[in-house]
Amino acid sequence: MASPEGGGGYRYEASIASWTTGHSQGEDNVVYYVLELKLYAPAQGDSGGNGSDVGVVRSVQRRFSDFRRLYDMLCMLYGNEKMADKQIPDLQNGAGAGGFAQGNSSQSDLIGARREALDLWVSMLAGDGQLSWCPPVTAFLQVDQAVKEHRSAGSTGIGGFFARRRRRSRSGSVNSTSSASEVSDAPTHP
Repeated sequence: MASPEGGGGYRYEASIASWTTGHSQGEDNVVYYVLELKLYAPAQGDSGGNGSDVGVVRSVQRRFSDFRRLYDMLCMLYGNEKMADKQIPDLQNGAGAGGFAQGNSSQSDLIGARREALDLWVSMLAGDGQLSWCPPVTAFLQVDQAVKEHRSAGSTGIGGFFARRRRRSRSGSVNSTSSASEVSDAPTHP
């Protein structure tokens, strides 16, 4: 589901495309959910912008605990009442609605079910007029970086394959990349 129009006529779609495992602070087999963001640019010459062209596609990896922190932050900002119908899916335990018994499924089935539930949750956030463009959500999905990337490619007049992007690595140094096919970033958290 596409977000309502935000600043400058941009819209976006967010989904959980897949999951992967990696390492984090000495832990092996840590699960990362791969968020895919499609940013729709405003139509040329249309300040209202129906944004039918995808301007930028980005991928970012997040752990389940990152989704939980986002939800907690949104509850603090907007109150539990606003977030009551937008609770983060918790499939860890077999008890309760939306849960299932772990004894009946493999670990990859559990991770896949969580990915599907998180995909619905992220789509719901992207479709909410108030939440989709709030700073915690746009930072989590890296919408701001995608907008900056789109604007900088447009201002240089050389978008596409030869566009140069700058991003910070985990060590804090600045890296330049030339390939437009490189859209994923390393996890920005432990």
